[in-house]
Amino acid sequence: MRTLAGALLFNRKFIYYSTVMAKKKSELRSWHLYIIQAQDGTLYTGITTDIDRRFEQHLSGKGAKYFRKSLPEKVIYCESGLTRGEALKREATIKKMSREQKKELIFS
Repeated sequence: MRTLAGALLFNRKFIYYSTVMAKKKSELRSWHLYIIQAQDGTLYTGITTDIDRRFEQHLSGKGAKYFRKSLPEKVIYCESGLTRGEALKREATIKKMSREQKKELIFS
């Protein structure tokens, strides 16, 4: 019993430490916030660690369901050098903006 309990305790610690390390690695990566203009003129906001890869996913139909109704045309805005948390907060802020506010952001 003691060996089994020790192994379980060790496994819990191992899982805990590996989770913490993975989180730190993801924070070190540079996250990007982007706005894509679809062919119908609508704007889509998202985050990623690789904009080119994500745009290709959207084009191929393996990205957001949003692009099933209208294909992505081009990336029209990008903010780089964010942590994942910062990118998520910025994405939420931009998604709450009106279309006019987003245009001001894009063209400023």
